[in-house]
Amino acid sequence: MGADPDKCYTYRFTSLHETDILKEPVCINEKEELRKKLNITEPKVILGVGQFIHRKGWDMLMKAAVAINRDIGVYIVGGKTPPEYENLKSTLKLNNVHFVDFKVKDELSEYYKVADLFVLPTREDIWGLVINEAMAHGLPVITTDRCIAGLELIEDGESGYIVPSDDAVNLSNRIGSVLSDEKLRDKMSRKSLKKIREYTIEEMVRRHMSVLKRENEFFSNHGNMGQHWRHNKLAYTKRKVY
Repeated sequence: MGADPDKCYTYRFTSLHETDILKEPVCINEKEELRKKLNITEPKVILGVGQFIHRKGWDMLMKAAVAINRDIGVYIVGGKTPPEYENLKSTLKLNNVHFVDFKVKDELSEYYKVADLFVLPTREDIWGLVINEAMAHGLPVITTDRCIAGLELIEDGESGYIVPSDDAVNLSNRIGSVLSDEKLRDKMSRKSLKKIREYTIEEMVRRHMSVLKRENEFFSNHGNMGQHWRHNKLAYTKRKVY
């Protein structure tokens, strides 16, 4: 049994308003000003956002960072830092890795804008709204094959890369590919912005309204369908629309 497939509708999942999405990638001058404001000294920045928990895979990003240039800053915004992350940073001698406490929306937006690349090395995310946020700020994104948002939103090689989870070598290679190629970063940045414009709260509302209008027209054209309605409720899923 279960829901009637003809009564199942989908919509694109997001937490973004249209006004949250940048019109263009952040220019170099704005990045430089923000770096001064945030006391960031590295010329290039990798950003990660998420709790300091095993599932998010920050240990993989730190292990990947061993193989990248030390003049690339790695900033992980995730709240209070547990001792095991500080210990790993010390063991790997990663002076370019920085742990940042929780930030409110406007403060976090500055970190997105200052970054050159967003990385979420998650071991499991049933969505991952930080992917939406990063793309809304025009960032190339690298995440894993265990991140549903990444699998739906990122076109591999176009707006970022999908890598296997728990694979620090592959992650490091992809980071190097993006940060060493300015033209690739610019292409991925613009592709991110283009894609994420389809994923807004306003678009979700339009989708809901079109479904309700369609159903209203159906019942108007078929007379008293109250009993039918009670036994055929609309089913919604937070998945993609084709």
